Amino acid sequence: IDDNPVNRAILIEQLTAWGFDSCAAVSGQEGLDVLAAADQFGVPVDVIILDYHMPEMDGVTATRRIRAIGGAFKTLPIIALTANAMKGDRERFIDAGMNDYVPKPIEIAQFNAAIARQTAVHGGLTAPMGQAAVPDGDGNGDGDEDGGGLATEIDSLFDGLDLPA
Repeated sequence: IDDNPVNRAILIEQLTAWGFDSCAAVSGQEGLDVLAAADQFGVPVDVIILDYHMPEMDGVTATRRIRAIGGAFKTLPIIALTANAMKGDRERFIDAGMNDYVPKPIEIAQFNAAIARQTAVHGGLTAPMGQAAVPDGDGNGDGDEDGGGLATEIDSLFDGLDLPA
């Protein structure tokens, strides 16, 4: 959900690279309408990418309304996109009900890392080519094989995907 067409195109391209089917909405209200239709027709939603600054309805209001839909939407990962990257902003977004955020301008590595974090934590989704969402060298999913931490594990996920840096 983003009012900027360039951002929407970038996000859809990256989500497609991950193997997600995606749909875009140009406003908070349109996003709510799409999510309500998905809920009504039983279409699964894995993650919501939500611009914080939009005309008519900001990301915090949209998040509160998404959470109010209930069911799976109460805990569904919401990743905020925002030009606000000052101290305390992350906490403000989390307090509003969002799970993560990516600062603008969007850096693909940061976006991919947020998707990996949220899908690993919230649903056991799999990355392209059947790799675990947060793989590790010994295959047990604990992320501790090489001692490099989550960043190393996320980097290994993207090896061979030919994504822009």
